[in-house]
Amino acid sequence: MADIKHPVFGTLTLDSTGGIFWEATRPLAKREIPVDLTVMGPVDVKAVGSEGGPLALAAPFVSKLASFDAKARDGLRSDYEDGPDSPVTLYLEHHLDELPPKVVTALFGRPADDVDVDTFLAKVQLRRVGLYPDEPERCAVFDYSLGEDATQYILAVTFDAEGEINGVDMES
Repeated sequence: MADIKHPVFGTLTLDSTGGIFWEATRPLAKREIPVDLTVMGPVDVKAVGSEGGPLALAAPFVSKLASFDAKARDGLRSDYEDGPDSPVTLYLEHHLDELPPKVVTALFGRPADDVDVDTFLAKVQLRRVGLYPDEPERCAVFDYSLGEDATQYILAVTFDAEGEINGVDMES
């Protein structure tokens, strides 16, 4: 198997299908964020790391993680402002309604009726980044959560290959 050397991802080894699966953690706000990369095989070793290739599409999401986290949070705010049926609004309201008052107060530092979108965005945490450069409309997925102890649900912010937000979904 051929190794591919990349300035952001390091040394990558093709798997048995000729694809790439890489995982690591990257620092963000005093936390380590799990990041994984999947490139389906068979991979053209010469093209995979070239300009416009899968690694070039995925690398900015890792090398500029804080910038994309901020952009994703802006996307969460924008989605919330879309109204009562938006995934962020449903996520927030569901948790404020379903979690015991003590848990809400522990999470947000205030009772449910005092939690606004700013308080929510300050507490929701990036839990994982999945990179899928073979899928231009779903090149990166940033998963946000109130924490595994509080919920099984996440808010997934999807970026396209150009680094633009392509959607926000609530998933479990």
